[in-house]
Amino acid sequence: MLNKEVKVILDLVRMKGNAARSKIASIVTTTLISGLLVSIPVPAFAAACTSPTSTIDGANTVVTFTTVEDCDWSVPAGVASVWVVAVGGGGAAGAGENNRWWGAGGGGGQVSSQIISVNSGNTIAVSVGAGGTTGDGSASSFGSVNANGGKTPTNLTAVGGVSGSGAAGGTGGAGTTGNGGGGAWKAAVGINAGVGLGSSITGTAVEYGGGGNGYNSVGTAGTPRPGAGSYGVAALANRGGGGSQMSTGRGAGGSGVVIIRYSTPVACSPTTSSSGADTILTFTATGTCAWTPPANVTTFDLLV
Repeated sequence: MLNKEVKVILDLVRMKGNAARSKIASIVTTTLISGLLVSIPVPAFAAACTSPTSTIDGANTVVTFTTVEDCDWSVPAGVASVWVVAVGGGGAAGAGENNRWWGAGGGGGQVSSQIISVNSGNTIAVSVGAGGTTGDGSASSFGSVNANGGKTPTNLTAVGGVSGSGAAGGTGGAGTTGNGGGGAWKAAVGINAGVGLGSSITGTAVEYGGGGNGYNSVGTAGTPRPGAGSYGVAALANRGGGGSQMSTGRGAGGSGVVIIRYSTPVACSPTTSSSGADTILTFTATGTCAWTPPANVTTFDLLV
């Protein structure tokens, strides 16, 4: 099935009903540009995404994918580009070595931010990565935008885990210290976790991909990162933070997240008239809007 995008200004769309064919979706953009654009939707290879949350922030729609899964998302009518933030899952804390050092903090997941072009009606593959429970975190992605998961420490040393973006874990902690995990933005420094990367895509500034905090035998913890693990405190879901030591052993990394933001489409409001058995729609307002033809309408005459 073709997804047709139509650009029109101050003119007419004459529609003819045809019950033998299925409906199509079209976009009408009342600008000073005319022409006919045809795109073929990408086939879906996974189930539709499980209940992503959608909120409005001013003139924009924010969609957040929080469930750890591989799924497909359909681009709404009238959407031509989206801002994407993908966060990989955080790595688990290390297990440590008995009588040698505490487990080091896990690396935070990578944070990838990009604006990409999309086609209305197409489906885009979405993947939300899991946090590592005893190993590395998993990658998250939206189409071609990918964010790697954070790494868990090797346990052969007290060095913290490397972040999904490659920032190093901490080194040099004294005694039995397990060092902090690398963050999405900065490397860890000794016992202190590496800094993640902040984003305001939701309308509120949030740090994602912070490294898991380090710990030592005298009860001293490093400086924790928001949303990431610290001694006795689990990494939060959907922040991509690295895990840290828990009272019962190594802590898991936080799961990743995918967030998109786009300008909320405005529905067209054409005037309607009739000519014999035909319906005539006239689009007079300038600007961009979305229009969906009635059921069973598969052909129309276009005057631009």
